[in-house]
Amino acid sequence: MDFDLEPYLPDGRFAIAFSGGGDSTALLHAVRARNPYVLIVDHGLRGGSNLEAKDALAFATSLGLDGQILTWVHDGIKTGLQAKARHARYTLMGEACRAQGITDLITGHTEDDQAETVLMRMDRHTGLRGAAGMARVVDAPIWPALAGVRVWRPLLGISRADIRRYLDAHKLPFVDDPSNENRDFTRIKVRDRLAADPDLRASMLALGVEARAGLEAERATLRSTMNNRFKIDPNGFIQMVFPVTSRFLTLCLEAVGGQGGMIARDKLARLSERLKTENHVTVTLAGCQIIKNDRDVIIIRNPGAVVARADKAAIPSRMRLTKGIPILWDGRWWITAHLDGLSVSPLQGHISALPAPIAAVVKDIPTKVRPTLPLIFKDTQPIAVGHGENPALVTLESAVLSRMKAALD
Repeated sequence: MDFDLEPYLPDGRFAIAFSGGGDSTALLHAVRARNPYVLIVDHGLRGGSNLEAKDALAFATSLGLDGQILTWVHDGIKTGLQAKARHARYTLMGEACRAQGITDLITGHTEDDQAETVLMRMDRHTGLRGAAGMARVVDAPIWPALAGVRVWRPLLGISRADIRRYLDAHKLPFVDDPSNENRDFTRIKVRDRLAADPDLRASMLALGVEARAGLEAERATLRSTMNNRFKIDPNGFIQMVFPVTSRFLTLCLEAVGGQGGMIARDKLARLSERLKTENHVTVTLAGCQIIKNDRDVIIIRNPGAVVARADKAAIPSRMRLTKGIPILWDGRWWITAHLDGLSVSPLQGHISALPAPIAAVVKDIPTKVRPTLPLIFKDTQPIAVGHGENPALVTLESAVLSRMKAALD
């Protein structure tokens, strides 16, 4: 028994999330001829996990593949174990992919995982996007953990039963994760429900297909809005003509604010209502400042974010850059140093001491946008700011446009 996964794989070099479990073992074996880079995460959540990780790496090596073990360092997790482990796992793999110059990561999610995901989201009443489940290919589904990385799920149309038949046919060893038997986890309870009710499983898969078709229709409408009512400045702020849909407003806030996670529906609804009914508005939400004037709506990074608050970290200051390794600064700016000794800080607090060429660049940028722009230093000397880059020394690129486009592909 074999799988033809080639139509569901990226064209170039890719990494694979490998745990040593049955699904990822079958996937690794099936794509071994493509020479994937193997990423193994040791979550450190039970005794012997480091040995399991080493065994997984040894199996990958036996197939002639290169890879590495990524270790989640923590002091013990008391609550939200699965969600925190998932976020840590993708953060580690995202960092590893970027360091290796890899833009594609494949995972072992199966058709059964899809049915489980749809049912869990329906139980939470998450609407159309929840009902759509997982896409076969998605750009940076967790931000900023997977920024710059597309996730591919080549097994999404293959059942867990077929995976087991593949493992048996090829006599492949694999590890059963004990957490798969823990009925305290919601996903395991859902798995039991679906196993006991094949009709429910089929309904969830059909619902996912229907919802994904609906999402594509929505994206077409959003792309039209982006083309006709919307402008992104190279310095990372947005101007648009209101009204727009709540979904489009959400995408704008996520991109400009550099944020991940959900924006509270009630806060988004209140913002939308104010923008519809009031002529002049200035409000903050999701790391952004939203300003409505007589002509349009402007969304900028919240200038107040340059300093820490009780529940929010400050925009990173004097962050060292490593030559040749791109970083995503504040979830908004891709920065790549082309020589050693560079660092980045928010522009706030440095404006009065800028050298004349950089001061001239800053002069043409709206005042409220300036505080949160990245300022690049060579040792203690400012050398570039925002979109006014010095390409011989450093490359700066706002991630706002690429993030918006990826969300609408």
